[in-house]
Amino acid sequence: MYLFSVEKDQLLLMPSVDVINHNGAKLVINDMSYASPEEVISCCERSIEIMKQFGEGSAHVLANCTGMRFNSDVIQIVKNTTKTNRPYVRTTAVVGLEGFTKILVKVVISFSGRDMKICETEAEAKNWLAERYAEIEEPVLV
Repeated sequence: MYLFSVEKDQLLLMPSVDVINHNGAKLVINDMSYASPEEVISCCERSIEIMKQFGEGSAHVLANCTGMRFNSDVIQIVKNTTKTNRPYVRTTAVVGLEGFTKILVKVVISFSGRDMKICETEAEAKNWLAERYAEIEEPVLV
């Protein structure tokens, strides 16, 4: 979510968790871009609440980690949130990863067996999730 501050004449980035419709797909957007550790914790708590609205294995999630600041508390809360939300998640796309973090997530993807992809842009991530949603949610005709 983006807010514009008239007094400061600048765009303020506000971490958020929202459910949107993109090309017919219901997506959970965890936007933690440029979030402070405190804001990441708040987003993770909100994410857990939103995921309870989904059935098992039905959520398609985009995690935007662009410019996110990591410390040991953030790593722990993200791990706990991922574990708590896992039963609800069908697919995940992640954007904003760089360097060692990107390599680490690639390793996690290869060993976890999860339907997960690292994307370069939010648009690419949304489109990939919508494609996966359509493939999975499309009824089989008998």
